[in-house]
Amino acid sequence: MKNKNALSLLLTANIISGFAQGISMLAIPWYFTTMIDKASLFGTIYAATTFVSLFWNLYAGTLIDRYQRKSIFIYVSAVCGSILLGVAGYGYYYGIVPIGLVALVFVTTMFNYNIHFGALYAFGQELTEPKHYGRISSYLEIQNQTTSIFSGAFSVLLLSGITKGQSVNIAGIHLIIPFNFQKWEMHNIFLLDGITYGIAILLVSFIRYQPASARIIDTSKIIERLKTGLTFLKKNPAIFSFGNYSFSIFVILLVQVFMLMPLYVSQHLHQGSDVYASAEVLYSAGAMMAGVFIRRIFQNRDTVFSIIVLLIITTIIFYMVAFNNNVGLFYIFSFLVGVTNAGARVLRTTYLFNHISNDIIGRTNSVFNVINILLRSLFLMLFSIAWFHQGSNITWTYAICGTFTLISALLLARNYKRL
Repeated sequence: MKNKNALSLLLTANIISGFAQGISMLAIPWYFTTMIDKASLFGTIYAATTFVSLFWNLYAGTLIDRYQRKSIFIYVSAVCGSILLGVAGYGYYYGIVPIGLVALVFVTTMFNYNIHFGALYAFGQELTEPKHYGRISSYLEIQNQTTSIFSGAFSVLLLSGITKGQSVNIAGIHLIIPFNFQKWEMHNIFLLDGITYGIAILLVSFIRYQPASARIIDTSKIIERLKTGLTFLKKNPAIFSFGNYSFSIFVILLVQVFMLMPLYVSQHLHQGSDVYASAEVLYSAGAMMAGVFIRRIFQNRDTVFSIIVLLIITTIIFYMVAFNNNVGLFYIFSFLVGVTNAGARVLRTTYLFNHISNDIIGRTNSVFNVINILLRSLFLMLFSIAWFHQGSNITWTYAICGTFTLISALLLARNYKRL
C-alpha cells in the first residue's frame, strides 16, 4: 500500500486525540444529566449546536477540498487545543469549571468533529489507491472504535473514582479494584484532552506523502465550490439517495449516545456511570469487530442489500430495549448497534470512495452531513420535550429511533433495482 508511513502517523494522531475526546464527550452528557440534573438544558445546547453546525458543515466541506488536509488537521487541532487548555486553566485557577465553559468544550468538540472526520476520510482516500479503499475504510473504523473502547473503560475510573475493594461493573463483568483512584474533576479531563491535541499536531507535522492520484483543487469562490458538490449529487440521484438512507443508523446513534443513553441508564435502568461507560465499551467492541469482519461477512452480497440487512437488525434491537429494563439486554443492544453502525459506515464509505472523486469528496460529504444534522435536529427537538425525561418515558424515544431505521430500510428496498 502506498503512503503506508503517512497513514500510520495519521491513524496514530487520530487515536491519541480521539482517546481524550472520547472521555470528554462521555463526561459532559453525564455531567449535565446526573451531576447537575440539567438534562433538558443539555438537550437544548446539543440541539442548538447541531443547528448551527448546518452552516459550518457546508463551509467545512469547501475547506477540505480547497486546502491541504494535513494543514487542516494542524490548524483545527491548534484552535481546539487552545480552547480546551484555556478552560482547564480556568478550572485549576478557580477550582471549578462553570456550566458555560463545559458547554463551550462540548460545542468546540462538536464543531471539530464536523471538519475532523470529513478531512480524515478525504485524507485517507487521497493517500490510498482505489484497490485498497475497502481496507482503509476498515482501518479507519477499527482505530476509531479501538480508541472508544479504551476511552470508555477509562472514563469509568474518571467519572466516579474508585475505592480499594470496590466492585466495578465493566461491560457486565464485576471486577474488584485493588487500589484507590480519586474521581477527576472536569478541568482535569479537559487538560488531558487539550494536551492530546498538541501531541496530534506534532505527529501530523511529520507526515510526508505522495497523493495516490492527481487531485485538481478548485480555487473558485466559496459559493461556486458549494454548487459543484450539489451539482454532482443532482446529476447522480442514486448516489444521493444511497448516501442519505445508508446514513440513518449514524443519525440516531449520535442522538442516542449523547442525549438518550444517560437518561435511559439513570432513569429507566436505575444504574450508574459504570453501566453508562460499559455500554460505550461494548458498542466500540462491536464496531471494531464490524471493521474487521463486515466485508468478509457480506463479500458475496452487494452493498445496498448488506446495508438493508444492517438497518433491519438495528430496528429490531431498538424495539427490544424500548420495552425492556434488563441491563444484560442493554449490553447486547450496545454491542449490536456498534456492529450495525460501523458495518454500514465501512460499506458506505467504500462505496462513496469508489463513486466520488477525491476532488469533491469533502463537498459531497458535507451535503450528506447537513441532511444528517437536519434530521438529528428534529429528533433532538422532539426528545427535548420534558415528557420524555419523566420516569421511564425515555424508552419511547428508542421505539421512535427504531421506526426511523425501519423506514430507511424500506426506502432502500423500494429503490433497490435502481440503486
